[in-house]
Amino acid sequence: MKDKYRYKVHEILLENRADKLVQVQLNGALAKFVEHEDGPNTLLMVYYAGHGVPAAQDPHCIRLTG
Repeated sequence: MKDKYRYKVHEILLENRADKLVQVQLNGALAKFVEHEDGPNTLLMVYYAGHGVPAAQDPHCIRLTG
């Protein structure tokens, strides 16, 4: 991808563990990306291949799972 489209790829593997929520891992990865890569010419695209369930506190949101 990097050679074809000339952009950097950051692949993040999320762990499906009871003590480490997938949503929290993804939030951390996104915050880290923004901290290090933010700029006027930065584009962030997220591809998530996993599952989600309705969030207990808000039925219009989902909680990501592995």
